[in-house]
Amino acid sequence: MQKINEVIKGKGWAEIPLIPIELCQQIINQYNKLIDNSESVLKRIKNKIVGKIQLPRQEYKDKINSSLETGNIVIITGEAGIGKSALAKEVLANNKYCSVAVLGDDLDESKESEILANWNITTRLPELFKSPIWGDGGKVLLVESAERMLNGNTDTAVLFLENLLKENQEVKNSLHNRRNSLDQFRLCLACNGVIVTDDYVIDIGLLSDGELMEVERDIPQIQPYCLTDKTRHILRNPFYLNTACSIATIANASTLKESEFKDRLCRQIISGKKPELVSQRIEVLIDVARRTSKIGMNLVKCEMTDAVKSLVDDDILVGQPEQGLLRPGHDILTDWGLYCYIDNNYREVESGGINLAQFYQNIDSNIASRNMFRQYIDTHISEEDKNLDVFIRRVFRLAWTMCSMMPYSMLSLFLTMEYHSLLQ
Repeated sequence: MQKINEVIKGKGWAEIPLIPIELCQQIINQYNKLIDNSESVLKRIKNKIVGKIQLPRQEYKDKINSSLETGNIVIITGEAGIGKSALAKEVLANNKYCSVAVLGDDLDESKESEILANWNITTRLPELFKSPIWGDGGKVLLVESAERMLNGNTDTAVLFLENLLKENQEVKNSLHNRRNSLDQFRLCLACNGVIVTDDYVIDIGLLSDGELMEVERDIPQIQPYCLTDKTRHILRNPFYLNTACSIATIANASTLKESEFKDRLCRQIISGKKPELVSQRIEVLIDVARRTSKIGMNLVKCEMTDAVKSLVDDDILVGQPEQGLLRPGHDILTDWGLYCYIDNNYREVESGGINLAQFYQNIDSNIASRNMFRQYIDTHISEEDKNLDVFIRRVFRLAWTMCSMMPYSMLSLFLTMEYHSLLQ
């Protein structure tokens, strides 16, 4: 190449820039580390029921495809377990895309270098995406659980995405977040100058009756669950459907309330197959769910007991087990842990073990816990829990006392968000 440049220079033409081999190797190393991280994220996204039944859901795949073709940012939303990431994973498996998957909490850092450190790289993503190593396909950054960008360093996270778009206009962003945080998420983007119109927000719905029947034909053990509308409705969520297909049949499922059926599904998969570890596994999951919710769903330090190791083996806890840093493997598992913690405290109030002031002091004040507290109240009101009605009446009788004994944010949340439900 140097001899070629000598000839070119002799002709008065501009020389061809030489790239040191060390830089090329550095790009290759950085690329490999980013891909390794991406594969670990994608590996946890399950897109087949019990590992063998792949639901078509073609309507949503077509929407995702067309949105990625015409827009730079696509938000895929829906309730937890609905299959947001699974659908995106299938679309991006197409050879027309070169995709990188990251976690939303990876972006929740105070500066860009800390974001890159989460992927074990030092080269800025815009520079890395400019490398020819990616080939000719379209480039997509998939952000799993994007709502976790809102946990503390939102401006840094949004600026990171904004700079990526400015410096690499051909790169697309596929952001996946839960429906209950969609408005707040879009508002945070808008406040930082990133506008996502409704055309590029894809709301993933429940499985159709036809899709559920397709699984029912292949896995007859779930047929008893499909006999009543309430249990059938729950199974239209792919996470619960996959769980129901993976565990022993739940007796008298048709007589259970929706919350009880969901609890039984989660409890069976969390309990595992070793009776001597059941209570420890449940306690560990509740503890890890609480601690991760307090720090923006990041990894927490765990002592690697037999119960913890078994949860890791079953993919119920994920993260960096060799370092003892873990979190629940799915948002629904986190929700279940928080729900159980609130319910355990509520049972303590019922039995007289603690008073209302202690109950509210025990409930964590982070966003995830507050959302789950609201869901807990909504669920019991909708299921006409008469004991809860007594509980709510006591709340109002002791409201002034609680104002001085509990965080104002928690009281305000309860009174404001539940006002109309309580009137009913």
